[in-house]
Amino acid sequence: MAHPRDLRNLPGALVDVRAELTRADHKAATLLALFSAVSVGIVAAFTVRRSGLFALWNGAEWLAWLGIGCMTVGLVHLLVCVRPSGVARLGVGGYFAHYAQYRGRPDDLVAHLSDPDGTDLERCAQLIELSLLATRKYRLIARAVDLLGCGFAMVAAATLLDAVR
Repeated sequence: MAHPRDLRNLPGALVDVRAELTRADHKAATLLALFSAVSVGIVAAFTVRRSGLFALWNGAEWLAWLGIGCMTVGLVHLLVCVRPSGVARLGVGGYFAHYAQYRGRPDDLVAHLSDPDGTDLERCAQLIELSLLATRKYRLIARAVDLLGCGFAMVAAATLLDAVR
């Protein structure tokens, strides 16, 4: 005997996933603003120095360039994270852009939203898509933080090595 589907938790799960997406977007935007300013400051400090980045001891220069490369890749990860995705996927109902296809046809939208059979299935598809998007954003943020931390450590080590040498 088949058990009836119990989807009472589905709206709450959608709200939770959307809240996680919002939280991920805020984290990525904050980190992007903070680390962009710090990275620009580091690069400016190297260019303002009397001797500049190219005048560092050879090993320290390579280490500094690797650090700047890591910081750049980390910032690119954050940019990818805050870039709106899903606009190109009009067929997926988890995004606001899905409903743009009903422009000039409000009756079709009402019929689509009032369909009792498709609503639960569409919400489950939304939950899956939004969960995948939130997971992807958090992975990008984690990788960006790792790269930025590694880059800052390399630049600091290069500065110390050059000072000691």
